[in-house]
Amino acid sequence: MKDYIRLLSIFIIGAFFACEKDVCKERICGQLDPINNIDWLKNALERRPFCTYVYSFRFSNREYISIEDCPGPDHQIDIYDCNGEDKCEIGGYSGGSYCNMPSGFTYDYYMTNKKLIYEKP
Repeated sequence: MKDYIRLLSIFIIGAFFACEKDVCKERICGQLDPINNIDWLKNALERRPFCTYVYSFRFSNREYISIEDCPGPDHQIDIYDCNGEDKCEIGGYSGGSYCNMPSGFTYDYYMTNKKLIYEKP
C-alpha cells in the first residue's frame, strides 16, 4: 500500500510539472496563447466591448477560429482561418451574408465540433 501511494504521488507531481512546461496546453493556429499572440484576433476582440465567445475547430484538415456574439436576436458568428481571413458569417441582423468554407461544411458540424478558448462576459 505504501508503494502504491508513493507511485501515485510521483504520477500526480509529474503530471503537474508536465502541464507547467506547456505539454498539456493545446496550440491553436500554432500559438499557445492565441488571444494574446495572434494580432488579428487580439484586435478583433478589442473592437468588441460586449459579451463575446471565441472557439476553435478543425474542418477539412484546417484550423479555424470563430468569434460569436452572445445569444440574442442579432447573434452573429464570424469564422476566420488562421491568417485572419473572414471565411464565413452566420446570423446577425442580415441573417448571414456569405460562407466561403470548404465543401461539406455545415452549421451542425460547427456546433458539434467547436471548442471554447475564450469568453468575454
